[in-house]
Amino acid sequence: AEKVKEAFFTFPWEGSELKAEFKKEDKFIPITFQEHWAVIRTIDKANGVSYACK
Repeated sequence: AEKVKEAFFTFPWEGSELKAEFKKEDKFIPITFQEHWAVIRTIDKANGVSYACK
């Protein structure tokens, strides 16, 4: 997991498709599912969305 994090946080944005699409951004930021995705889970729950494997 640490190598994956390192790959994201050391990604060279300059000249990349990400930089072209997200012009104002220059790096990935650390997020957590628990904290930063709470609003998405709330919206999904209200709309009956489930990501459960079948």
